[in-house]
This record gives sequence, structure tokens and C-alpha cells, in this order.
Amino acid sequence: MSTGTTKVRDLLLITGLALLLLIPAGFLRPPARQQELRVLISARNMADSGDWLRPEFQNQPRYRKPPLPYWLAAAAMLPDGLTDSAARARLPFALVALGALFSLYTLSGSRTPPLLLLASFGFWRFAPLAETDMVNTFGMILAMLGFQRKTGLLTALGMCLSILSKGPAGLVIPFITFLCMIRAEPRDVRWWLTALLPPLLVGGGWTGFLLNDPVARAAFQDEIRDTFLDSPNHRGVLFYFYTLPAMLGPALFLAFPRARPKFALTLPWVWFGVTFLLLSMTASKQNHYTLMLLPPAVWLLSDFAPRKGLTLRIALILCIGIGADLWRSRTHEDALHSRFLRSIRPLTEEAPTLFVVGINSARFDFHLGRHVHNRDSAALAFRQARPGDAVVVVQPRDRYDSVEILTPHDAGDDVWNRFLILRP
Repeated sequence: MSTGTTKVRDLLLITGLALLLLIPAGFLRPPARQQELRVLISARNMADSGDWLRPEFQNQPRYRKPPLPYWLAAAAMLPDGLTDSAARARLPFALVALGALFSLYTLSGSRTPPLLLLASFGFWRFAPLAETDMVNTFGMILAMLGFQRKTGLLTALGMCLSILSKGPAGLVIPFITFLCMIRAEPRDVRWWLTALLPPLLVGGGWTGFLLNDPVARAAFQDEIRDTFLDSPNHRGVLFYFYTLPAMLGPALFLAFPRARPKFALTLPWVWFGVTFLLLSMTASKQNHYTLMLLPPAVWLLSDFAPRKGLTLRIALILCIGIGADLWRSRTHEDALHSRFLRSIRPLTEEAPTLFVVGINSARFDFHLGRHVHNRDSAALAFRQARPGDAVVVVQPRDRYDSVEILTPHDAGDDVWNRFLILRP
């Protein structure tokens, strides 16, 4: 079989398995993570207002992350005006995930690393969602591919995507990786200029815009402080030692070592080492940051993965993932909350003020399509409501403080109270 035919077959296989994961997850999973809701609501506000430079989240400027993920989600919402469709907003991110798999295939020269990436829990968990991390990871892979192919423009494109989705990490991680590889794989001055000037201009332009706006400057300073100094997500230096195996999940068990690994100054080892070290040194540590570690990790694991039966095993793993999404879409509390909120949206549209109690206020905001006022108790919200206002409660029964009023819409169950109060 010719090389071209093999490559086409491999890409079709990767595409089919990726769609087996991304399409059901993109349609079945209700938006519940705060990270995704920030993107979805900011993108909705962009699409509604037409202001593509000043993201807004729950009536507050949202400058703490670069705008590329908001642009992608907003662009997907525009054609039909479906600004309340999470599935529509996730489409560009599914394409980004496919691009990451194809780029990793080209970078590694084998279909095994992208197949292992598909079988990793971190990819299954985060890639289908409209979040910043998959765009950043795709940019990292492109940057490494540009370095390997000695194509400065491709490296520059990758770093620009990473910078506009995640910030300084999109420049720092590739740059240090390239410096560590410079003796083994030197590059001429022209390559360095072509690779570094565009991301420096893009990053400098966005930073300059932030520094010239007082509100944006304060948000930018808060982001830098949280990332490197005083993060609410501060965890120990060993965090990624135990988080990475969990995020690799089934992929790790599909690649039992058959030989002792050889540590060498090769691109996957250096890329992995630099990323792991920098992530461990920063103050802010979160599970979804591990997505940056997965491409070099599965590239290294691919040397130990079995060649026979790997595709079938991964297909079975993805089918289990689809089954889990189907089950969650019918029974999980996130799905039940989402269905309830969508069902009462027509009842809240005319209310001058909308008070909410219980789950994260961003979920109310997204599903009810408007800004909400979050309160700690139903009784307090009802006392503050004026004639015509609405109070929506989604709260565990053991924390519920009752208000003695008939509710026109009740969707309670054994564990949760879900109901709407319209103030007469």
C-alpha cells in the first residue's frame, strides 16, 4: 500500500473516531462548567452587541482571558442567531480538536499518538467543550510542527493561536522548548525572526490594548497575580504528578511499557519536560491545564502501545464514553437543571428583574438568556422582588429555606427543589 493511501486511511480513521466522540458529547452535555459558561455568555454578548473587542460576562467586562475563544463561539452563533445554543457554539472547538489530532499525526509520523489522545480522559472531558484549553493545545502542536518542519510561519501561527486563547504560556512554553533543542536541531536567524516576530506583535498588541484601558488593565493584573503569585487554585508542586495519570486514563493502560524508556534530547521529551516544569512552578493549577501535557505524553507513550487491536480497543472506549453521555443527558442533575431552566424561560422574559437561588448564577444566565441577580436564599429573593419580578430556585432540599407561596411551575424531585415564583 502506498504512503499516500496509508495516510488517507489513517486520517479517515482518526476523523471517524473523533466524530464518534465529539458529536454526541457536543450535543448531549449541558454547559455546566464555569470555564465554558464564561466563553458561551461572553460570546453571546459579543454576537448580540457587535462589540468584538470588549468581552462582557454577566454585565461585567471580561478581560482576564484573550478573546479568540469568544470570537470562535460568537462566529458560530451568528449565522442563525442561535446565541443560546451550546451545541452551535461548540462546533468551532470540535474543528480545533480535529486539527489538533491531524497535526499530532503529522508531527509524530504515526497514527498511534492521536489515537491515544482520543482515548485519554482529559481529551474526552475537555475537547468537546467551548473552552480555551483545546485552542491553546492546538496552537502548541502547530508550533512544534513548525519547528520540526523548519517552517517559521507555521510556528508563528501556532504561537499566535495559543497567545490569543491562553496568554503568555503560548509563547513561553514553545520558546523555551526551542531553546533547549537548539544544539540538537539548530535553526537559522531567518527562522527565528519569522517564528517569533508575529506572536510578539500579536501578544504585544493585545497587552497594549489591555494596558490602555483602566478596567482591562486591572483584570490583566489580576490574571497575572492569580497565575503566578496568589491563586485561588493554588495546589502543591506535586499536583501534576497525580493529575496527569488520571487525565491520561485509558490511554495510559493501553500502553504498558515493553522496554525501559530512553530519556533523550528529542522534541517530545523536551516539550513534555518544559511544559510539566512550568505548569508545576505556577501558582495556579487546575485539571484542565493538564490538556497541554497530553500531546507530548501520548507521543512518548506511543512507543510502548500495541500495534494490533489498538483501534478496536479505542473504539470500544469511545462507545463507553458515548453511553456515559447518554446516561448523563437523561439522569444527571446538570441535565435536569438545564431542561428545567429552558422550560421556564418564556415565563421569565417579561420579568423586569430576575432573582436566582442555588446553582452557579452563570448557568441561570445562559439558559434564561439574560442577566440575573444571585441571592443566597429563596426567602431573601422573594422579599426583594417587586411586582412582576421572577424568582427561580434550583437548590438541594436539605438547604432549602421555604417561602409560603404557591408556585406556578414546580419541577421538584427527591433531592432537588426546582421552581419558579412570579411575584404578583
